[in-house]
Amino acid sequence: MNPILASTKPAIGGISSFEDLEAFPDRTAPVATMFSGGLDSTYLLYKLQSLGFANIEAVAADVGTRIDQPLLERTAAMFGARFVCLEGRDAFVEQGVKSAIRAHAKYLGIYPLSSSLSRPIIASLVVNHARSINSRLVLHTANLSQNSLPRLNNSIKRSGFSGNFGSPYECSVISRQQKTSDLSKCGATFVADRTWSADENLWCREFESGPLEDPENFSIPEEAFAWTRHIPAEQPVEIKLGFADGSLVSIDDRDVALVDAIPFLNNTVGKFGHGRFVGLEHITTGQKVLEVREAPAAAIIFDALRHLETASLDVASIVLKQGLEQAWSQEAVSGAWGSTIHQMCERAIASALEGVSGSVSYIVDHTRFLPRSIRARTPRYIRDRDLWEYQAATHIALSKAFRPRQVTKRETPVENNAPQAPANLSQQCTDGLVTNGWWFSKGERAEACFGIEIDAAWKNFADHWNRLLLDEYMR
Repeated sequence: MNPILASTKPAIGGISSFEDLEAFPDRTAPVATMFSGGLDSTYLLYKLQSLGFANIEAVAADVGTRIDQPLLERTAAMFGARFVCLEGRDAFVEQGVKSAIRAHAKYLGIYPLSSSLSRPIIASLVVNHARSINSRLVLHTANLSQNSLPRLNNSIKRSGFSGNFGSPYECSVISRQQKTSDLSKCGATFVADRTWSADENLWCREFESGPLEDPENFSIPEEAFAWTRHIPAEQPVEIKLGFADGSLVSIDDRDVALVDAIPFLNNTVGKFGHGRFVGLEHITTGQKVLEVREAPAAAIIFDALRHLETASLDVASIVLKQGLEQAWSQEAVSGAWGSTIHQMCERAIASALEGVSGSVSYIVDHTRFLPRSIRARTPRYIRDRDLWEYQAATHIALSKAFRPRQVTKRETPVENNAPQAPANLSQQCTDGLVTNGWWFSKGERAEACFGIEIDAAWKNFADHWNRLLLDEYMR
């Protein structure tokens, strides 16, 4: 075991190494440790047992991860721990994914956020469970090269947990070979040569390391993917997504809860091979690591919402919102979920999306998912360009020809001494104006209160008037 000496700052929750666990005074008090059944979390159970901790709860939070509960129960029992599985799918969607959709939460616009959304929810669930068993020690297994380290630590801290918490892997480095060797002596078998590290939730699957270790030379095994293994025989499908105030509310005109819509879209869109992402992500030291993700539902939902935003909002609002989206995403990535900046962006984004409602229909096939209909409830788009151009050109011409000028109204109706209107001006209109006491003051220009500019020369005015549709401007 090699402690990392570079970091001299005290651990945020008091636990950053196995030496910290050795120094923990009460070995009989309940311990809540996050448990996935993987090598690191299983090795932590082994170490806790070997250090004499007698009341260990191995806690998994189901945020859409495939959990083999009987297997995890047996694995935990090998080390004297009790396995507990907490339901977290609804909390993950309501508290994490919904706001991520509104914020188009992508890392630098490249790929959808995943563990940045799930870690705060998992931390909250585990802390609540720890309180229920009066635990003063909450553990996880994130290491220094994983962004889950600050995300989990900061989330536990913000939850108000007053006991000790953290990951012993932050400053204690143990080789994979050493872990597998120690565990094999207890009957737990793990492969020493790592293929890749994976993390999964309802929204996204991500994997790293192994054949993805070197950004300059990596390969992505097809077997790593689950949702996006396309089926060649699949025929194209049409799908319609409905939104209300920026939230997905229906599929094919049927109301659907987001927690149900996500797996449906992962299957419907993913089977055509859509929704794969590759990109680098920075870690706490500033260096970057390569990650691969699949998130078909996120891909099409983000695309549809952006189309509706474009159809409903002015350009300046969209540009400003995109800046807020990146600020929102960076707060989440850095583990500052719920910070002042994060909440400010959240409220501003939600406000911008008020009224962004409608639907986007797609044709999905093996080559692309392409919109065939964008229908906004409050549209800013033109549906008939020829008609719009005619109306716009007419408006421009009229605004140049008739600038507003003053029209005076006489106190008493004008009788027989009124000037005679030109022959080509409607006599009926002239009589109506005179009868109601309106006439045009003389001078170089006269102004009509109904917004038409006229020349003092009656011939010009009459010509203009005839070119207009009188009923369009006098109704």
